[in-house]
Amino acid sequence: MADNSPLWSRVGRAAPASGAHVFLGQPNIFFVSVNAKDRDPWVARSEVQRSLEDVWRNEATA
Repeated sequence: MADNSPLWSRVGRAAPASGAHVFLGQPNIFFVSVNAKDRDPWVARSEVQRSLEDVWRNEATA
């Protein structure tokens, strides 16, 4: 496995949860919860939160 490859190739949903309303041609807002296995507090670190925000803003496109 390459150093920069994801640990899991496919994690998460392939489609929005039921009840999510997707409006084509305009921005959509979804609230998400991020949890760590065994409630490990690494997600609470500010550098992790900045990294997640950066990925969501710049890489997570539909």
